[in-house]
Amino acid sequence: MKKTIKKVAKKIELVRVNLAGVQYSDYQTCVGLKAGSPLKLTWERNNKFDDEAIRVDYYGTKIGYIPKGNNQEMLHGCREDGIKVTCSVVAFNKANPTWTMISVKCEITAPSNDRDVDIDF
Repeated sequence: MKKTIKKVAKKIELVRVNLAGVQYSDYQTCVGLKAGSPLKLTWERNNKFDDEAIRVDYYGTKIGYIPKGNNQEMLHGCREDGIKVTCSVVAFNKANPTWTMISVKCEITAPSNDRDVDIDF
């Protein structure tokens, strides 16, 4: 008997952070924001406070920013190398202070370089 095992791409988590600037966002208007919700990253090179700023949006509504520092550099590096970065909500707790209210993770998808494998058994 022969069975084919499909090789699949693997998600690699790069960053897990609490969003910065939530208190200045419109998160209160976001209906349906919850763990697992997909988010959009916008690279704000012309941001007057931080030229490395990465804004995080939920269906067109700004909910915060990736905090300044090494995380930004890594995400910018991925983008500049043509690697697609996805982002989603890990936790959303309205009872927390704004600086810990929304946690997100950013991932890349590592392609499978191997072809399908046939196994005889």
